[in-house]
Amino acid sequence: EVSLLTGSDKADKQITCKIFPENAYYQQVIWESSDSNIVSINEDGTLHAVAAGEAIVSATSSDPACTEKVACNVVVHKGVSSITLSSEEEVIYEAGKVRLTAEVLPEDAENREIIWSTSNEEVASVEQDGTVNFVGIGQAVITCMATDGSEILSECKIQTVKGVKSVTLSLNAATLLLGADGALSTVALNKTVQPEDATYQAVTWSSSDESIAKVDENGIVQAISIGKATIFAYSTDPRVSDTVKASCIVTVGNAISSISFSDITGDIAKGKSQKILVTISPEDVFNSTLKWESSNENVLKVDSSGTVKAVDVGKATITCSATDGSGVQCSVTYSVIQAVAGLKAQEANVILFAGQGYALQVSVNPADATNKTIEWSSDSSIVQVQQDGT
Repeated sequence: EVSLLTGSDKADKQITCKIFPENAYYQQVIWESSDSNIVSINEDGTLHAVAAGEAIVSATSSDPACTEKVACNVVVHKGVSSITLSSEEEVIYEAGKVRLTAEVLPEDAENREIIWSTSNEEVASVEQDGTVNFVGIGQAVITCMATDGSEILSECKIQTVKGVKSVTLSLNAATLLLGADGALSTVALNKTVQPEDATYQAVTWSSSDESIAKVDENGIVQAISIGKATIFAYSTDPRVSDTVKASCIVTVGNAISSISFSDITGDIAKGKSQKILVTISPEDVFNSTLKWESSNENVLKVDSSGTVKAVDVGKATITCSATDGSGVQCSVTYSVIQAVAGLKAQEANVILFAGQGYALQVSVNPADATNKTIEWSSDSSIVQVQQDGT
């Protein structure tokens, strides 16, 4: 007796028939089915189940002189032809579960019972009602198989994950400058996803206004125009992708492109003060605060408003620097001099006769004046004076 199942690869089976003697001239066999609507058989002895029921398959020799016939009882059962699961792929979060259902066809199959199994017990377990339980992080395949021997099955891929709880950024606020070098016109935002072993560690980036600031897939923000924009980082965890996010407010302004001085005198008298007039370009810079420095404060001091004060004789360079990070500077070098406060002649009055000469002596006050050169002049119709005072 042979059992066959319809609707599966178990629907076919080959049977054989031996002929005696083995060296008989006629070695061919003629096959016949009592009911080809139940089971058919081809010339090589392959049975094919057509419908549920029983039929007799017989074999006779092709030798006309041989009348012997052998028979085999074939029982055909209606088997399972397909199993369709409610889902082909599922994601199960930590400590979670999912219920799979199976549609077994045909509905009138003799045995429609199924059995569930998992490819990885350390990742996911499965109950015989199709409930799949989280066990550990990873991947597993859940298989639903018919028990009627047809070996018909269906599979569902399971990915178990640890969910994301929070996303944070390295900066909550940032300032970018237009017209500055790349280090000031861009900023790299670094994201942190918690917990550290969450399955979905990636984020998607977006800008509230790409006409002001753009962000790429690596979190690099580029200044585009003056204004404010908010940069968002959303978790790629599908369960919380709309709610778990972090943000950074980006302010974009103009960088200082140039600093220039006006009304500058190269010399300044000791003890005197002078304010340096400054022009910044462009006019609408984001940060116009300037930093003032003197190369030698023993000679020249400068305050935060750009007012310099001569302290002692010598040279010093005053430098004005932008504090917005653009690196723009402007400098001027001053010579601090000791000015002449007065001149004093040794004689207040001198009487000379015509043709007579006299060497006038004049002292410069203070004695450490930077330039002690004296210029002489007179009414040349009465006296003539040389530049040495004679």
